[in-house]
Amino acid sequence: MRKQKVIILGDDGMIPEVVWKLKRSLPNINRLIKKGIFTPTLPSPPVDTPTNWTTIATGAWTKTHKIRGFSIRVPGKNLDQLIGTFNNKSLCKAEYLWEAAERQGKISILLSYPTAWPPRNVKKSMIVGGDGPFISQQWCIVPAEYYYVSKEKLKNAERIKLVKGKGWKNLPESKKNPLEGIIFLEKGTKATWTKDGWKILGRQEKGEKFYYILLLDRKGKGYDEIVISKEKDYEKKVAVLKEGEWTEWLEENIPGKGRGSFKFKLVKLSKDGKEIGIFRTPVDILSGWSYPEELGEEVLRNAGPFHQGFELSAFIGFVSGWADFSLVEETIKMQSKWFSDVSNYLTSNYDWDILILQLHIQDALNHRVLGYLSENSPFYDKKIADKYWDYILATHKLTDKLVGEILEKCADENTVFILLSDHGAIPVYREVLLEAALIKNGYLDFKEENGEVKVNWKKTKVWIDGYNCWINLKGREPDGIVERKDYEKMRDEIIRFLYSLNDPITGECPISVAVRREDAEMFGLGGEVVGDIVFFMKEGYWNTRVGEAGSWKEIAKYKSGKKSIYRPKKGGIPVRVGSHEFIPGAELDGFSNRGTLIISGSGIPEGKVIPQVNLVDVAPTVCRILGIEPPENSEGVDILSHYLRI
Repeated sequence: MRKQKVIILGDDGMIPEVVWKLKRSLPNINRLIKKGIFTPTLPSPPVDTPTNWTTIATGAWTKTHKIRGFSIRVPGKNLDQLIGTFNNKSLCKAEYLWEAAERQGKISILLSYPTAWPPRNVKKSMIVGGDGPFISQQWCIVPAEYYYVSKEKLKNAERIKLVKGKGWKNLPESKKNPLEGIIFLEKGTKATWTKDGWKILGRQEKGEKFYYILLLDRKGKGYDEIVISKEKDYEKKVAVLKEGEWTEWLEENIPGKGRGSFKFKLVKLSKDGKEIGIFRTPVDILSGWSYPEELGEEVLRNAGPFHQGFELSAFIGFVSGWADFSLVEETIKMQSKWFSDVSNYLTSNYDWDILILQLHIQDALNHRVLGYLSENSPFYDKKIADKYWDYILATHKLTDKLVGEILEKCADENTVFILLSDHGAIPVYREVLLEAALIKNGYLDFKEENGEVKVNWKKTKVWIDGYNCWINLKGREPDGIVERKDYEKMRDEIIRFLYSLNDPITGECPISVAVRREDAEMFGLGGEVVGDIVFFMKEGYWNTRVGEAGSWKEIAKYKSGKKSIYRPKKGGIPVRVGSHEFIPGAELDGFSNRGTLIISGSGIPEGKVIPQVNLVDVAPTVCRILGIEPPENSEGVDILSHYLRI
């Protein structure tokens, strides 16, 4: 008899209502639903990525595993001193699923699972990546870049200059005079054209990494290809690209950082050479991201280089306006292929019981499009909504394709397949700057010192950290000013203040819930990692930080009390139009911030829909399927026995 196995595929931000709406267009996911269990999941607060991938992996609530958001405060330091929760194995205080499984003789394979790195308490399991997408980026040695030539100035992009090609060897015929430019891998370096050629300005490090680009007109119909080369010699070129083409994986040794891999894509090339766009993926290091370490060599040989969060690399172009959605789709396809190939290789060549992999697709899109989708939106436009629904369907189809490939390559008749997300999301229509509200009312103060904006702790009574209000308490904080005898009075005052806020456009209070730390235990929060007061925004509102802007001029406007803390002005669009950091289970206009959970396969009843379970129930359910005890700190229940009485 073959042993029971479990495959878990996570897609960050997958909304249950959207999955259900689109399921008939997703054949593999629809088959899982028909042959198994579908249920929304109630996430742990704060409803975000690190908190809830930890909740999934431990079966514990936030107050138990202690991973509260993307960062937590450092005890004994000022309240603005935070430490990232990714890539720090000492911060999670609960046992992980893969640790519990290995303790009981089971072997896990983890691919890009947030919170899995660095390895902890495992010897036989295999781990590739897992420091969290777009956060610590410990393996990213150079961020992605877009190089362009255009009259228009583009956001988050590097403008380059073209001049008449000079000094090139072995060139093929070009009907127009070749044009050349120079692009650098790292920011901080520029080049200017002189009579002697390119002169590098700025950083003068030995081994500065740059590439020449050369535009050619091969057919007499305008520039139709570019040459990418490290030398002005066509025969030593790295690549020749036509519009829409990618290079193969390239490698460079970045001084002081290591050897990494990346690709270029020629996104745009106008016939007259006046419009050019070249996208470069992040440069990620080629080693150090696997356990055991030698596993990385096998992954490189059999599936290609590892890039944490590669599927997110083109979203900056989508947001900034210099790339259409097709570039996003291409990077998702590349990452999905890598997942498929490496999963196939490892499960075919090693003994295993649990395969866990995670993509970060839907979440990034949710933040940028949800507010446009509902007819209740103040900025609804049917054409825009239809276009964004097409994008959402396209990304779900890519996940569906990966589901099918993993099932085909890695599953057998004794495998249970679990598709899940850490949370969903709901639309955002309004922004409020709570920091600015505290500044206006004398609870929080900033000052300008030597041209820098700093917190004025001598006049600050309350500090906001995410969705936590901390009292600047004397004797507890290094520069505390609130007397201990006034602690409870101050907490009551801040809670009343939060509830007193009123948006002049909507007439609503932007705060849904504000409670003392000890009362937050009803939400699974508590302990020293959460604030003295915990609050949740009202559905549809986003809390924007003022201090993060670092502009004294901006902060001074709020100190004078003249500028509104609410955005946007009537008819405008907020910076973020979708989010999930609301009270767990928040709903708005047909969307929710609940997660998605689908369980299908060996021994799982068919066609069951459960109204809702808790996200902490995932780990004990996986352990029930494998016949082992759940992680030591697990607080969830086994879904099969608790909800279905199996």
